[in-house]
Amino acid sequence: MTASDFATRDPALQALLDHLLEGIAARADTWPGGPEALAQVRGALAGSAGPSPDAKPPEPPPVVPAMLAQALADGAAAGGSAASVAEALAKVSPQITWYVREGLTPTCEDFADRHALATIIGPEDRPGVLEVRSDVRVGISLVGPHTEYPDHRHPPEELYLALTPGEWRQDLGPWFEPGPSGVVFNTSNILHGMRAGATPQLALWCLPI
Repeated sequence: MTASDFATRDPALQALLDHLLEGIAARADTWPGGPEALAQVRGALAGSAGPSPDAKPPEPPPVVPAMLAQALADGAAAGGSAASVAEALAKVSPQITWYVREGLTPTCEDFADRHALATIIGPEDRPGVLEVRSDVRVGISLVGPHTEYPDHRHPPEELYLALTPGEWRQDLGPWFEPGPSGVVFNTSNILHGMRAGATPQLALWCLPI
């Protein structure tokens, strides 16, 4: 069953969600609790689509276009789920509103110029959501080369699908790299962070609320 069986939403967004869920499903069982979290995400997204804002997205931060273009190309070249999601994301990208994360301890002086986030599905107070929902969040993390995204935590569980190379860690443990099409599952309130190597790191995330 895919989200498209029940939801009514923009076809390009629907295609992105279908490929994303398929990619996560392929490897969710490598993490204890991963399949259960995925079932929650699927169930939420299968409900009727929420309202979509009509506002045109603002210009992205200057760092985004070049980094995103390279990351999408790298994801497409990787094949598998990374490629199908990257290709679907490229079609949705003109609608996306990007922002920089505040409230974290930056890992470098120019951290604001080295990362960008987007929430494409979530609460209406998130900048530029394409679909307003209170039961699930779906978004994107883009981290510039040789940049560490600070360790942080949050109550909802979280599933990532990696589209490019990049590393994650949990509870200040060793860094690990799932690789393109790899899945990372963060349990509730676990401390976690990520970092890019020589190329931009791009991943999509889902949080059942």
